[in-house]
Amino acid sequence: MSKTIDFSIADGHNVSSSNKKIDNMNQMGEYATYTVNVDNSIPHKPAGILIAVSRLFGANFRTRFICGQFGMLITYAALAYFAIKKLKSGKMIMSIIALFPTNLVLASNFSYDPWITGFTMLGTSYFVSELQQPEKRITVFETVVMCGAFVLAALPKQLYVMFLILPMFMRKNRQSKSDKRRYYLILSAFFVFMLVLFAIRAFSSVTSGGDTRGGDVNSMGQVNYILTNPIKYSKTLIKFLLGYLSPLNAKKYMSYFSYLGDGGSAAVFMSLLLFCMITDKDITNKFNGRILTAAVVLAVDFALVCMTATALYISFTPVGYETINGCPGRYLLPLTVPFALTLINPGKPLRVKKSIYNFAVLAVMSACVLFKILYVVTWPML
Repeated sequence: MSKTIDFSIADGHNVSSSNKKIDNMNQMGEYATYTVNVDNSIPHKPAGILIAVSRLFGANFRTRFICGQFGMLITYAALAYFAIKKLKSGKMIMSIIALFPTNLVLASNFSYDPWITGFTMLGTSYFVSELQQPEKRITVFETVVMCGAFVLAALPKQLYVMFLILPMFMRKNRQSKSDKRRYYLILSAFFVFMLVLFAIRAFSSVTSGGDTRGGDVNSMGQVNYILTNPIKYSKTLIKFLLGYLSPLNAKKYMSYFSYLGDGGSAAVFMSLLLFCMITDKDITNKFNGRILTAAVVLAVDFALVCMTATALYISFTPVGYETINGCPGRYLLPLTVPFALTLINPGKPLRVKKSIYNFAVLAVMSACVLFKILYVVTWPML
């Protein structure tokens, strides 16, 4: 949804100039009116609510702005908390992903990316938790929360509807036919709902002129180019993905501080995540079908990367360009959640007391994050 806001601006003048110039414009009496479509999406509602409350109490602009940031951060923190709480094992894996510096930066600003990542974490935690308990009967509430989380994650970018494929491969023991019928009925309802929204969004995007920030963009022309040159485009896509998915690009979605830079050290976060992927697993991860689950997750993640790159090639890249524009590393953040939780399943944790293990992992991760903040943000300000 969007709202249309009318602005009256003095013809030929800059409204961001000083008050004196604005007074002069008012005296001239020459005005031009135009409209701007303002995004009114659901992911920004938490920020909007706190901004509205602060405005109600007479807060100034700076305070309202900070309250809006807190709205986004609190939402992300709550989603991460319930995602970590739901898991039987893999809690530290989820904690590390939630504490990636890039995730914290995005969650502290007016971005919908932490909304996507947060609800992906929640949906994935319910999915993995049920796999870790094959004898447990999944309830209607748990099914709705799992599917609903994936749907909410896909609202800003509907390509993430692909995550709804994961629950289709859930295997539960001692589940009656009526339980299975009810489970797949709920899942199908969510899936159909998102497919309808996806079709509407895709048609609107293709029939539009594309994102003008990409330069000479023509969505219809780009689609025609892909269809008439599939081999050439495939080469362009593969060449792009080799760099995009390279571990050398990890700093773009693990330790990137937006315009403040990255400051390196992405290898530290990668190493810590890999360590926990191997060690933060117990006997519950030896569920039936774990190899199939990992294969499905890899297939879904790869399909999402290809679809995202293709969507941006259509909407953000000039026709026939030999690379893909507008595909930042943060788009990989939601994909790391199911990947890290399912790819490696040794089921043999370290012989260390769990409380000591968790404390050590969180201490190292917190120290690395604080160092990054001091190095990239605080130190340059001194």
